[in-house]
Amino acid sequence: MKLPNLKRSLFAIVALSALTTPVVHAQTRQGNTNVPVPGMPMGDTPVCVGVDKVIPAPWTKWAAPEPLKGGSGLSTAGKLAAGHIYSAALPSSSGMSYVVPLPKPAADNTFGGLFTLTIDKAGTYSIALSEGAWIDVAPAAGPVLSSTAHGHGPACTTIHKVVDFALQPGAYVVQISGSAKSPIVIGIQPKP
Repeated sequence: MKLPNLKRSLFAIVALSALTTPVVHAQTRQGNTNVPVPGMPMGDTPVCVGVDKVIPAPWTKWAAPEPLKGGSGLSTAGKLAAGHIYSAALPSSSGMSYVVPLPKPAADNTFGGLFTLTIDKAGTYSIALSEGAWIDVAPAAGPVLSSTAHGHGPACTTIHKVVDFALQPGAYVVQISGSAKSPIVIGIQPKP
């Protein structure tokens, strides 16, 4: 066998293997979409096999949210329930009557919304959003609550942030402000 034919054969084998080897690309978008793919070496930028392809409990229904409208005031507030995921249409911030005072005026071209939430069992509840926005929770009669924890959602999902609140049985107002998009996905889950 001549050496040039050997080079061509090796080139053909390498080219063929490149065509048949699966390629995994890193997802680049706002949110928490990077997670290592099993069997892939760890690097500075982990990769995803797909956004919202595998969503861990308790957020498994994240990709199939129920429709809901956020209110521009308490009289039009949407009704949230723990254990549900919603695609919430938010009104423009310019027409909002916020219940919890904002630390600074709402930026132009942002969205917000008011929701009611009734809790039957005391515990810690996680509120997740698909976009960067501010979450305030206040009892129907009382001051705004401080969060007990906050962070990013699970990797390779469109869950942008998760904020935990310790809630007692009763009625609450959930206020979303400063969202750059509408609709957004919002979910509320009790922590185990």
